[in-house]
Amino acid sequence: MKNNEGFSLIELLVVVIVFAIIGVVASETIILTLRGTSKADATTKVRNNLDFAVGAMERQIRGAQKIDSSTTCNNTAQNSLAIVDQDDNKVTFSCVGENVNHLPSYVASASAALTPVALTSSNITISNCSFTCIPATSVSPAQVLISITGQDSGSQFVPVTVSTQITLRSF
Repeated sequence: MKNNEGFSLIELLVVVIVFAIIGVVASETIILTLRGTSKADATTKVRNNLDFAVGAMERQIRGAQKIDSSTTCNNTAQNSLAIVDQDDNKVTFSCVGENVNHLPSYVASASAALTPVALTSSNITISNCSFTCIPATSVSPAQVLISITGQDSGSQFVPVTVSTQITLRSF
């Protein structure tokens, strides 16, 4: 009877192959988890940024005296909106560089003759932005619909859309 005190080459190869398969499965699981976390972080960052921009516009539009006469108020989506605020200043909100030759784009606010100030971060690319003005009637005040779609400029993640409908208080 022969006494074998070691492992055969076949047994060693089987063990190496099993550990290699376990290593590949574990690596893929870790990569997918990290990719999902990165996507969630980017989406949260974009949503927070767009919510901030829409919130800033919403506060000024809600308290505005009126929609400025330079804005066509006819239920048509536009890339800018002008209002007259509580202090009789003209304030303009606009989509700058929206989807033009893949240039960075942003949502801006300008008051009086001042240079427009970006309301969205330079890390966010705006792919769609519209302001729709609904004129006042005898029974309802003017309303503004805002819709902005953006995504993290350094990724290929799904775009985030933020929309709101604002009713002017000055009725």
